[in-house]
Amino acid sequence: MKTKNYSSIILLFVLLSSTILGIGTLGYYFIEKGWTLLDSFYMTFISLTTVGFGEVKTLSSDGRIFTMFVIFLGVGLIAIFSATITHLVIDNELTGSYWRKKMIKRINAMKGHYILCGFGSIGSTTAVKLDELGIPFVIIDNNQKSIDFAKQMSYPYIFGNANDDAILIEAGIERAKGISICTSDEANNLFITLAARELNSEIYILVQANSLRIEKRLNRAGANQVVYPLKLGGKQIADIISLDYGKEKYDLGLIHSDQDFFGYRFKKFTEFLDEKITIGEIVKKSKTISCITLKKNIGTLIENPPADTILNKGDTILLLENNLVGTEDPFANDVEAVFSWNEAYSVGIPSLDAEHRELLKFANKFATAIKHNKGREHLDYLFMNLLDYTKIHFTDEEKLFEKYNYPKKEEHFAEHQQLLQTVINLNRERNVYFPSNITFFLLAWIKDHISQQDKLYSEFLIKKGVK
Repeated sequence: MKTKNYSSIILLFVLLSSTILGIGTLGYYFIEKGWTLLDSFYMTFISLTTVGFGEVKTLSSDGRIFTMFVIFLGVGLIAIFSATITHLVIDNELTGSYWRKKMIKRINAMKGHYILCGFGSIGSTTAVKLDELGIPFVIIDNNQKSIDFAKQMSYPYIFGNANDDAILIEAGIERAKGISICTSDEANNLFITLAARELNSEIYILVQANSLRIEKRLNRAGANQVVYPLKLGGKQIADIISLDYGKEKYDLGLIHSDQDFFGYRFKKFTEFLDEKITIGEIVKKSKTISCITLKKNIGTLIENPPADTILNKGDTILLLENNLVGTEDPFANDVEAVFSWNEAYSVGIPSLDAEHRELLKFANKFATAIKHNKGREHLDYLFMNLLDYTKIHFTDEEKLFEKYNYPKKEEHFAEHQQLLQTVINLNRERNVYFPSNITFFLLAWIKDHISQQDKLYSEFLIKKGVK
């Protein structure tokens, strides 16, 4: 439980106590003739605290009735305050203890995993790639906001400083295959490298550096490889880890558009907009040879589906394409300025509307890059930025839901998780999808989630005074 929650309750208790003391003092002063303000205050104080001292002076009948009222208020206020504080303490201890034990149990079951020290922009990008590759990892960070991101993504994490041996041991460094050290402080990175090598002489150590002059020191401290984020970035770090782990680069167990199978390659198309388009129309427009498989949104697989089959929202088809066909996106012309801000998207809360506008900007940049046939690396960069900001936005929304106890928060949390997983899956299979198809997903997200689902919490939060 955060300190500010306790502080607000104590402040409220002080205000209510002061109010009752004031009312009691004035009540005795006007009810009992000849009483001074000090007499009235003293009588109110001993009545509120129920200490059992005698009356200051003989009370009138009205005074005795008023005294019972004051005692009732005092007992009630103390009882409510005590119950509230007790509930908060117990709730905090039980919840925190439960989730900590659950996380420790999850980490203790790991072996041959990677430890990611630092979950900033580099660390989070690395985590996304490792999650795609199925490489186990645990995050260490002492920034609460970063830990919130990790928690939202359901990644295993430890809140603490990685230069503490106890924290590294808790992360399973003695069983780990490798450690990626990407904090913003080079001196801290050096210290963690020394500690990691001391705790596990066989561990593979990958360290972030910002200057060439520290590389030799890191190597002497035990680093196997030093990387420079401005040159490599999180994606390259994940590639290095995957190679050390024994996986070939981008070995995702997936079919890639740049893989040639006897002169043919595969593409995927998912219907995100529910436009009731037929498979034949998609095949014709994409200039592919045929549709091999249809996966219905309910999970059913249909091989060689008829061309007149209508795609429903969420249906996915696998297309066979001749590799002689150019790399130009056949659906690029369908990507218009569809992401212009519309007041229909507004939830009536300026802070959240501002974040929604920012999401629209990222989506627009992605759509513009497709229209101008930008390269894959540029699209990858934009997509990762969109994913990062999406996590920030979802976290901000969920904090408001928790703070004001939004009754449908669990359903909204589940939808956030599903949307994030869809984005991650699309990013993982971006070489298979037509880039514009990913843009259609972004459009559907804006239309369905922002303008429909987000509207559900709008009225509730506004009534709570959220601005």
